Amino acid sequence: MPRPVIEPKRRGATGAYVPPGWPPDVPPPAVEGWEQAAVEWLLAWGAPEWQGEGYEALRRQPLVLAWLFCHRAEADLKATRTAWRELARPVEGDDGLLVTQHRRTLEYVGRELRARTLAGALIERTLRGELFVTPL
Repeated sequence: MPRPVIEPKRRGATGAYVPPGWPPDVPPPAVEGWEQAAVEWLLAWGAPEWQGEGYEALRRQPLVLAWLFCHRAEADLKATRTAWRELARPVEGDDGLLVTQHRRTLEYVGRELRARTLAGALIERTLRGELFVTPL
């Protein structure tokens, strides 16, 4: 399943406010069906095994899914940062091009993971009852 690029937006299709970082494929909380869309988004971007047998409970408990998603996203981001730091060490036989290419890849992955982590946290906060209002 292709994964969309996460782009911050402020207003959903209905004109309801969503905070910067809200996932573009998830309607604002004021829209009927937003929670199911959030579950689908979390499953699409979460660990692939969550979509398989044995994980049905995650579909029935969106808050647990969002909480788990946030922990997983934070761990992935931490691993990416660790990999970035390790690239600071010289690599035998590398003329610098390999490290440069890997750093670019890690920069891209890091941006995506930061955006995904924020989006998951916003969904979790909303599921916990937090309301987002248009700033004045």
